[in-house]
Amino acid sequence: MVNIEWKRVESRCIPNLYVAVDENGKSVGMIDKPVDTRTCKNFWRMYHGVGDDARFLGHAKSKKNAMNHVHWSVCLANATVVEVV
Repeated sequence: MVNIEWKRVESRCIPNLYVAVDENGKSVGMIDKPVDTRTCKNFWRMYHGVGDDARFLGHAKSKKNAMNHVHWSVCLANATVVEVV
């Protein structure tokens, strides 16, 4: 299992941006949510990876669900498959 710590990034362009950092200090994923307006309610966006290499995973209704999806994405990407004969 990969230990992930979430860090909030202060940004004027993306107000609700959190980056997932693994135990080695490497950024492995991120979530963000545009600011809601009176007429538009936004979902959390989830990404595996950061920057140009980020792969969009989808949307989530809550921050907790978005964090869980990214965590499992990172865990499954690092999984080792062993064939037992």
